[in-house]
Amino acid sequence: MSQPRRTRYNSAMAELVLLSLARAEIAKLHRTVLTGDRDAVAAIEAVWDDYRGRALACFLCDREVSEFPPFAVIFGDIADPAKAVAAPLCPDCRDMPQMLRWNRCIKMLKAMHKARTGRDLHYVLAPPGRSYGRRKR
Repeated sequence: MSQPRRTRYNSAMAELVLLSLARAEIAKLHRTVLTGDRDAVAAIEAVWDDYRGRALACFLCDREVSEFPPFAVIFGDIADPAKAVAAPLCPDCRDMPQMLRWNRCIKMLKAMHKARTGRDLHYVLAPPGRSYGRRKR
């Protein structure tokens, strides 16, 4: 049997991988990474081990992510407040100013939510239970 002919249309493409993580666990790991704990850094990098050798696409621009483990943006899951989603970013999107990067991520999340439910979404980056913008009296 002959091998299928590879053309530019059926060549291996980078795939967008969104990881679903336990929000409390990843938040705790992130806090320990900020203190400089090397074991926590290794644990966060190990999240991507199942995708080693696969071409990952950037969440924002859909280009192939050239580094492994990829820089990931982590945001709350729309469907489940106990979960968080990690999305890989390419070096160009990683190096964007933080506000611009978050703006583009929120626009993408809103578009994904509208495509799934047909409704608009007001996405807030505050953790559950926190009320930013309100003063306690």
